[in-house]
Amino acid sequence: MCLIAQQLSGAEIQLLSKIKFKGKVLAADNISAVAVLGDGEFLVIGSDEGTHIQVLRRTNDNEYTVHHNIRLAQGDTGKEIDVEGIASSGDRLYIVGSHSRKRLKIKPSDNTQQENHELLEGNVREELRENLFELRLNAAGEPTSDVETKSLRPRIASDPVLRQFLKIPSKENGVDIEGIAAAHGDELYVGFRGPVLREGYVPILVFDFDKPQKAKTVYVKLGGRGIRDLVRVSDGFLIIGGPVGGEPVTFEIYHWDGEDCMAGSDNLSPKDPKSLGVIPLPNDQSKAEGIAVVSETDTHYDVLIVFDGPTNGQPTQFRVEKQLR
Repeated sequence: MCLIAQQLSGAEIQLLSKIKFKGKVLAADNISAVAVLGDGEFLVIGSDEGTHIQVLRRTNDNEYTVHHNIRLAQGDTGKEIDVEGIASSGDRLYIVGSHSRKRLKIKPSDNTQQENHELLEGNVREELRENLFELRLNAAGEPTSDVETKSLRPRIASDPVLRQFLKIPSKENGVDIEGIAAAHGDELYVGFRGPVLREGYVPILVFDFDKPQKAKTVYVKLGGRGIRDLVRVSDGFLIIGGPVGGEPVTFEIYHWDGEDCMAGSDNLSPKDPKSLGVIPLPNDQSKAEGIAVVSETDTHYDVLIVFDGPTNGQPTQFRVEKQLR
C-alpha cells in the first residue's frame, strides 16, 4: 500500500531572506499565489479577493515593486475569482480559481439565533471562482494576448469521486483547488486542498489547457493534509501540504515524482511524496499559500513562499535540501 508520507530524518527548511513587496499590493493581507517569470526579473502574485493579478519587477536585492495589474475577468464589486494558483511555462501564464463553494459565516453578537440558523443554511456558488485562465507575457512582463478562459467544473461534475464533493463548502472538505503547476507545453497539474479522501488520498487533475474535459485524475498522500500549492522542479514537483480546514497540523514541503500514488495489484509499492521539512510560519495565524522556485542545484531548491495573513504575504525565500539517494 502507499505509506503515509514521512518527514526525512534531519530534514530542515532554512530561511534565507525576507523579500519586500513595494507599491500598491491589492488585497495585501490575502496573498494566495506566486510565480517566478523567466530568470526571476518578474514575479506574478494573486489574492483570493478581486479579479486581478499583479506583475512585480525586481528593483533591488530582495525587493520587488508593483509593475502593473492585469484584469482577468469582469466582475461586480465584491465578486472575486479566488485566485489560488499561478504557474508559468515559457511565455504562458496560467491562473486557477478555487472552483469552491462557501458557507456563510454566522455572526453571534450581531444576529438573532434564527438569523444565524438562516446564515448557516447558506451554501453559495460563485461562478467567477470556477475559471482557469491562460495568457501570454513578453520579456517585460506585459500581456501579448487576450486572456483565454476555461472551467474545470464540467470535468469535476463528471468525475465519479469529485462530483460528490462539488456542492459541499470548501472548509467542510468540499472541492477546493489550491495549486497549479505547468509541466511540458500546455500540460497542467491542478491540486486540491479538498477533498481529502479515505486513507489520505488527495486528487490532482492532469490535462492540457485546451482539453480540460479529458483530465486524468491521479492521487497523492500527504499525511492527511491537502494541497496548498505545487510547482514543477527538474525531478518532479514540490507540494505545500497543509490543513483542509482549521485542524492543527504543520505546513510541510513534499517532493512528488509525478506518478500516481494509488496502490493496486499492479502497483503494490507506489512512491508516496516525501516530506522535505516543516515550513516556518511568520506567526500562528499565517498560512503557507504559494510557492515558486527561484533556483535549483544538485543538492537543494531555493523557493519563494507567500503567506495568507501577513501584510503583502510576507514573501520569504527558503532553502530546501533535496533527498539525495
